[in-house]
Order: sequence, then C-alpha cells, then structure tokens
Amino acid sequence: MTPMRDPDTDVSSFTHRRGVHGRMDWWAKPVGMLLLAGLLLVLGYVLWTISSSDGYARELISAGVGAVITLITAALVAMIALRDRIRTLLDKQTLRRFAGETWDERAIHVGQMHIPQVCIVASCSQGEEWTERTTVSYVQTEAVAPDDLVRVAREARLPALLEQRETEGFVLTNGSQAALTRATLSLVGQGRNRRPHYTLGIGTSEYFDFATVNVQLDEPLPTPDGSSESLRRRWGRYPGSVLDVNGLPAAATIGSGTAVVTKDERLILGIRASTFVARSSPVAGRRGVHVVAEGLLPDDVDDTGAFCPRVGALRGVREELHIGPRADNIAAVTRLIETGFCFDQLRWQPYFTFVARIDRTWDEIHTAMSSARDAWEVETLISLPFDIEHAGVRRLLRGDHPDLALVSNHAGAALWFALLHKHGYSQMRDELS
Repeated sequence: MTPMRDPDTDVSSFTHRRGVHGRMDWWAKPVGMLLLAGLLLVLGYVLWTISSSDGYARELISAGVGAVITLITAALVAMIALRDRIRTLLDKQTLRRFAGETWDERAIHVGQMHIPQVCIVASCSQGEEWTERTTVSYVQTEAVAPDDLVRVAREARLPALLEQRETEGFVLTNGSQAALTRATLSLVGQGRNRRPHYTLGIGTSEYFDFATVNVQLDEPLPTPDGSSESLRRRWGRYPGSVLDVNGLPAAATIGSGTAVVTKDERLILGIRASTFVARSSPVAGRRGVHVVAEGLLPDDVDDTGAFCPRVGALRGVREELHIGPRADNIAAVTRLIETGFCFDQLRWQPYFTFVARIDRTWDEIHTAMSSARDAWEVETLISLPFDIEHAGVRRLLRGDHPDLALVSNHAGAALWFALLHKHGYSQMRDELS
C-alpha cells in the first residue's frame, strides 16, 4: 500500500495547487489594447465621415486613425507573445501535475513511452532547468547503518555474485557510495513567489550493499527462519515521495545520468559493455544503449566542500568519454544543464539527470573514445540526432526501436528529461503519441 502524502508538505500537491490559477491577470493588457483600439477606430471613422473633406479636422482624424492602426498592430504582436506565454505556463502546470502522478503510477508514462519505476521529484521545462523553480541544499550525515536483513542479504548473495563475476567477466568492485539518508521540504520566499526547497542529508554506504540489496529488492531471500520472501515485502516499504527515504532500511544510493550532446546536435549513446547493473541488452536481438551513468561518490563535492551532483556528473563524462577541462581531453563541456531530479522505485535510488553540451562535433570525437579512463564501460559509441522529431529517437524512447534498446529505466529517464528541456512537454507528448 502506498503511504498517503501530506498535502501541506508534499511538493507535488503544492505545485499542482499553484499552477496557473490566480496568475492570469496579465492577459488583460493586450486584450484591453485591442478593445480600446477598436473603439477609437470606430469613433475615428464616424468623425471622419462627418468632417469637411478639406478641413483641418479631417487631417487630424486621419492622423489619429493611423495611430490607432499602429496600436492595433502592437496589440496583435502582444497577443502572439501572449499565446506563447500561455502555452509555456500551461506546460509548466501540466508538468507539475504530471510529476505528482508519477508517484501514484510508479512510472513516467507519456503517449506510447513508458519508463517504469521512475518517479519525478522535480522536472525541467522547455529551456528551463529544474533548479530554477526548486532549490536544494545538502548536509553531511553519518554513514548509513546497515539493517539486519541487509547484512543477511550481503552474506547470502555476495559469494555467488563474486563467482558470477569471474565466470561472466563483468566488473563488480566495492567502494564508498553517496547515499540519501533523509529529505525535508520547506517553502521559501514570499506570497506567490514561494518555491519548494529540499534539504537532503548525504551519508555513505558500500557498493556491495547496493549490489546485494537494492538491485535485488524483489528477489526471494531465504533466511534461517525458513521464509523466502523478498526484502521489499519483508520491509513493507513503498516510498510515496522522496520524503519517504527517511528511515529506509537500505541505503538510497545516489546516481546520475548525463546525456552528452555534440556541437552539431548529435546525442552520444554508449553500447554498454561489462558493467554490473546494465551489462546486457534487455531485449534479445537488440543492442543495449545508455547515457553516461555514474554512481555518485562522497567526494563529489564543490569548492565549498558540499556534496554536488554536478561534480559527479562531470566526473562521469570525463572518465567515460575523456571529455573535460584538461588539455589532453578530446572535448570540453560548454554547458551542464540540470534537467531532472527523480527517484528510482525499483532500486530505491535518487537520480539526478543532466545534459552536457560539448564543443566538438560527432565526427571529431568518436574516434578518440578509446583514450577514456573508463572506456571499458562502453563497447562502442553511436549517435542519434538530438531531436524528438527523428523517428529513431522516438522509437528508442517508446521501446520499439528495431536495433537499439535503452538498458534501464535510468537511461530512459535521462533521455526523457534531456529532450523535454529542448522541446517542451506539449511537443514531447504529441510526438510520443
């Protein structure tokens, strides 16, 4: 059963209530200009017909009519801008409502696109990063203390995973991971300008715990008492918002996904190789592709020493594609766009998504991929036009591409947010429908 959300603290309820309601008073200006211009035009015509054909009054009226026509032209231009603004605001309202609905549906579902087990915390809109409407701060907390069942699962499953690693040849190593330990929500600002602000507690966990627990939450786990229920059913925890990570029995390990876009508007995708979670194509006969995916680390911090997902995302792009600020990098990131903050219900994993725009074309960089430090994560690179109007991109998001398949819901979420930032919700919905 999904826990009920408090409408006074839950961000999806708050943003849905705000919407466009109470903020449409600015439409009156251009409409009023048109009404006034029409009235003056009628009055001018009446006065012109009754005035003398060679008198000063007719010249004055003619000048006035010309001014009114100019006013009408200005009002029409304003109405065009008004139409675009209304569409933008309605898109934002829809996205706010849509973000809340993903927690109930446990999926991002638009048209024929279905990204399972991903729930939106905060979303970008066309040309606007999610951090422009929602703010976040990070505080350091203690390391996550493993639940008793976490230790049981690790002891029971890890030996088989390590043996499987040797026989199948995929990469699986332990190490410290950044984990979300708690989340609180407040509203900052005044009046209608109040915005949701998240305070996120960041602790540490171990990757082996993630591999044996979070990745296998729904797998049966035999225990000494004779039960073989899954960990999810044993714990009975089904987060209904990001605030429900408070007190989760397993660490909510944080990840990021970055869609890299070249100077000539090509989306770079990697054919996944020997990684643990996404090491094979999810559909027989198709190649599995991913964006730059990265587990965030405790030392992904900014200049102030605070945890920073942007730093982790840039690290992932640098290590996997050899794109970064160094002189020996094959390209540089010119802009890192924060497109989304979501929560993976499948693995209890907070997930930040980005678009990294780089200063090189596809032809200039794809041959140099092998020099990247973590090039083993990708067998080869491919590119697609960064455009939802391209049939291949649409089919990849919908899951019916004949040759390619997104390897995980994380890849789908990163691609959705990236294209949403470029095209806006209305166009994305129309193209995917």
